[in-house]
Amino acid sequence: MSTTSPELTDPTPTGTAQPAQPAQPPPGRATGEIRQAIAHAREQLADTVEALAEEIDLPARVMDKAHQSKETVQARVDEVRQHLHKGTETLQDKADEATLRAKGLTHQALAKLPSPVAGRIEGLREAVRRRPIPAAAVTLGVLVVLRRLLPRRRR
Repeated sequence: MSTTSPELTDPTPTGTAQPAQPAQPPPGRATGEIRQAIAHAREQLADTVEALAEEIDLPARVMDKAHQSKETVQARVDEVRQHLHKGTETLQDKADEATLRAKGLTHQALAKLPSPVAGRIEGLREAVRRRPIPAAAVTLGVLVVLRRLLPRRRR
């Protein structure tokens, strides 16, 4: 029985692998273009992975939020400090104005009084300047006594 089939005459045994041939680029595209497309796809994939990692990284997001909140609070504290500083300056200016007016009125009133009375009042002013707390306590005591006595006289 003579066999002339190609399987029998083929010197390579059946089932052995043929050596792999290098893949040919598709017609019309150069190898450089394919490499550029691969590099571009890798960059996009890296950006996507980075964005997903940031969204998943909860501790970092919490720290960012805490930092933002801290900056917001610090800005508000600075605003309040500036507002208080301006208010303090305004109050100090008004207090200085009131002091000058009181001094002017005091001098005008002293000028209208007879000189012996004015001399005694000047002595009282000096005593109050030297010891303001006892003077305030005495004044308060006199006012309390007068308040208790005055309503009784009206009845």
